[in-house]
Amino acid sequence: MIARTLHSALTRLFALKRLWLVYYLSGLAFAAVVALPATSIVSSYAGQTLTAERLSSFMDINFIIELFHYHGSALGAILPLLIMTAFLFWLLMLFFSGGALKLMAGDHPYRPREFWDACGRYFGRFLRLLLWSLPLLALFFLLPALANLVEKLFWGKDPGDNITYWSGIAKMGLRYLALMLWALFFDYARILAVQKNEKRTRRLAIAALQFTSRNLGRLFALALLLALISLLGLVIYNPVADLLHAPSTGIIALLFLWQQLYMLFRAGVRLLTHGSQMKLSQRLLQDY
Repeated sequence: MIARTLHSALTRLFALKRLWLVYYLSGLAFAAVVALPATSIVSSYAGQTLTAERLSSFMDINFIIELFHYHGSALGAILPLLIMTAFLFWLLMLFFSGGALKLMAGDHPYRPREFWDACGRYFGRFLRLLLWSLPLLALFFLLPALANLVEKLFWGKDPGDNITYWSGIAKMGLRYLALMLWALFFDYARILAVQKNEKRTRRLAIAALQFTSRNLGRLFALALLLALISLLGLVIYNPVADLLHAPSTGIIALLFLWQQLYMLFRAGVRLLTHGSQMKLSQRLLQDY
């Protein structure tokens, strides 16, 4: 079922290439908001020095330390911009997800009016679902406390360094697990909001909790597979990007093009996630 779901979602993704472009251009615009002032600060500090030439080949950690030391005030001004941009981008993706899920659920070509109408219609419900999901997120984050409980139960208040190290690894893994479980609940709550067109978010939250707990194995397997696809893209991107570092206009242009291809891939993975989750939920709901 997972393979057929991914194939169906991938076919739908290529049928909605204009939607893919909307996601890519949005990410590019938000990245430029932070990249342009950051580039200006680095250029004003490095100038036409040999350090500036070396930066086109690799990231010099000593240069970064000096930049923070001598231009800390300028970089400090970018930090609020970075936080605000990341938050606004997340809100935009949440806004877009209503339209994307609506289009992924069908089989017709991209319709701008339908996309934007669904974005506006479901955005308020998604925000309310987010509020309903916060207590569940807090509950999930009690999972790392289990590692502390086991540690104290078997090794007392003063475990050895080796036990402390592996306990820390276990707690980090449980935090990632908590985030993934919460993300599954929130993702499928939004999907049910689009499928059922239910306005009462309390009912949607209960339905999403029942749906995710009943089908947790398949939902979790799909999430892991999508995470592996995303990781594979990063594994392919990084070695090629390392090879394209040289103080040459042509090489820099190729690096920029490679970066944009990776951003296009990331936008596609985001849409593939929406599409595969929607297709899987449609198949699972047919069984009941």
